[in-house]
Amino acid sequence: MYKFVIIAVLLQICLSKNIFNLKSNNNIGTRKKATGFVFSMPKTLVSGKNETVCISLHELNLPAKVLVDLKWKEKHHTTLKNLDSDSGCFEIKVPLKRIVEAQFVSVRVQVQMRHQEIYSAHNYDPILIYPSLQNKVLIETDRGLYKPGDTLKFRILQLDRDFLPISTKISNICIKNPMGITVMAWENITPDRGLVSFDYQLVPESMIGKWKLQAENQTTTFEVAKYNVPRFKIDLKYPKSIYYKTKSINILVCGKYSNNKPVAGIAFIKISHSFSNMKSINELKEMVNGCAEFQIDKATFGVESLNEKMFDSKKYLQITATITEHGTNKMDVASGKSKILLKGYNLKFNSNPMFIPGMPYEGQLKLTNIITSIEDEVVEICYNLAIKKSWNYLNKEQCRNYSIPKTGIVAFKLWPVKTNVLHVSLHAKSLNNSLITDDFLIVRLFSPSSSYIKMEKIPSEKNACYIHYQYKVAYSTDHFNNGDNITFYYTIKSSLEILEMGKHNQTVQKTDTNSNNEDTSEYLGEVHKYVKLGANIEHFTLNFQIKKKFLTGYQLLIYYVTKDGETVAATKTDEIEPCSLQISSNWSQTQLLPGTMATLNIKSASPALCAISVTDKASKFISANHQNVSLDRILKVFSPERESAKSGRNSCVSNQPRRNAGPSSVQNMEHLLKRRKRHIYSFAEDYDAYDIFSKFGTITITNLQLITKPCYNGPLVEDLPPGKLKPTVNLYKYH
Repeated sequence: MYKFVIIAVLLQICLSKNIFNLKSNNNIGTRKKATGFVFSMPKTLVSGKNETVCISLHELNLPAKVLVDLKWKEKHHTTLKNLDSDSGCFEIKVPLKRIVEAQFVSVRVQVQMRHQEIYSAHNYDPILIYPSLQNKVLIETDRGLYKPGDTLKFRILQLDRDFLPISTKISNICIKNPMGITVMAWENITPDRGLVSFDYQLVPESMIGKWKLQAENQTTTFEVAKYNVPRFKIDLKYPKSIYYKTKSINILVCGKYSNNKPVAGIAFIKISHSFSNMKSINELKEMVNGCAEFQIDKATFGVESLNEKMFDSKKYLQITATITEHGTNKMDVASGKSKILLKGYNLKFNSNPMFIPGMPYEGQLKLTNIITSIEDEVVEICYNLAIKKSWNYLNKEQCRNYSIPKTGIVAFKLWPVKTNVLHVSLHAKSLNNSLITDDFLIVRLFSPSSSYIKMEKIPSEKNACYIHYQYKVAYSTDHFNNGDNITFYYTIKSSLEILEMGKHNQTVQKTDTNSNNEDTSEYLGEVHKYVKLGANIEHFTLNFQIKKKFLTGYQLLIYYVTKDGETVAATKTDEIEPCSLQISSNWSQTQLLPGTMATLNIKSASPALCAISVTDKASKFISANHQNVSLDRILKVFSPERESAKSGRNSCVSNQPRRNAGPSSVQNMEHLLKRRKRHIYSFAEDYDAYDIFSKFGTITITNLQLITKPCYNGPLVEDLPPGKLKPTVNLYKYH
């Protein structure tokens, strides 16, 4: 009998061990396990397109096998990868299925070591798979305005997902009139090196209005109208907004012929007000080199007499300009409106919504919509601290005045604070105009071990095609000993695609924090009891290259895993100029007679597909909405269209154990009613590594600690004392 009992107990232990190894632990509990993996993949997939994923192994002995199981509609699609390194990227297979809208899939990752230990985890955040990507087409007409009977000339450029011309058949091209009726269609057209050109003769009875030209999933419009090309055109330049205390306004009236030559004549302007008690202003000037400039002082247009308290936000100036040509007395008219505003500029905090305890916080206050001189402007920036709870603010603000630099950007710096500071509330106001203010909330990055990373990009040469990048990385070392080795892993992505992964090995070498000779005069406010000085912060330089092609920006994620299994991370987004092909062009002749041959020289730095269109400049003289194929249009067409699903995951840890309420009774119910003032919410008052990975824009599957911040445990909203800041879920979204 005892033998059977012992065997049963041993069998139960073995089963428990296997279940433990296979159990998915995505950090909702409090278990700390330093051995495991961190797996990153895009939040959205495309049917039939393999995606790059990355993984890092921690405290695991190589070699290892990684099994990625993608489950889609009860069918499993697996990718097996052998790993000889503790980090790297590889592609997973995404099956091709015909779908018309995005669908949910699930992913499980298993890592098997050579001694048969298996570590497993699955996604808790939603993953969407989208229909197969189609090639993108760009449509260009030779002009934007046509007369009935004109010939419409257009071309279509077809590109693949790598921006290369592709000659796949275009299934349908059609022209629709303003009634939506198809008047012409082409089917199954094969482009020549991605390009196809067509002509269409508009009949003399063509409908007046906006027409549509469609190809695949793209549409462009052109207009058909009966018009006469004007002899010349007015270019009216004026301020779109006017500060009501401005000293003067400048209005420039220019006239040009279709050949870009200036008009000789007289310019006349009329300025009328939207309020009845002001007289209209009329001024006349002779044009010089096709232009006339008018300067109207504040006494003339009388805006300064407006009462601030009785101000109507809809007040404006109506500006009308007329040019009369010498010799012919032909005239043209242009007009516009200038809004009258009470604020000469706006304030906007352009700062990180997260602060790191023990590290200085550097922020920016930016002046926007500037319509007045900022030379003598002064702003006041104040901050207040919430201690332990989001509603528990101190009664003492720290403030400082700043003069506005010419750039319109005020840089400020806050003292490093202790870990019990939960929120920092910023308030800025103009000392010259009480209406100009802005507020901003900074939320703490939480770490149970007080482990943090912060990074800043090191400026490099301004070259859009530069592939070498450097970042200064700061990390806290309070929990490390001198000589400890840390492996930092970094991942780079652009838009929706993971580009590559790397690692950096760092040996901790602590320096004397008391020998810091930093200039403290640049900090906002005074040192107080919640300031933390002398934190152990070390630095290193991260160097990497981005070899894959990307568009206008990239995101960088860096992280490491502590001995207790906590993931410590930081992310940074940087925009860059598109790396475009270097092309130059010039005409061999500067001026030609009508009917003669013109020569255009085009030079490209590398082999390229070149397409040229020739358009009468007079046709664009009256049609300002015509759009040529340009890099900006291409980027817009290829901009991400795959939206990720919102996660309903509980991204905080509840520290309150569940208790048995006991038998129900009248006394017990009265006791529970008294305790209703405290409640466990499903959101937190902090950020943590999970929020950083989410901001980076990937799905993270791991059996290590990613979610560490505690759930909010405080009074219900209606029970807060008057004047206290009420907690809001939206405050804690890291974007």
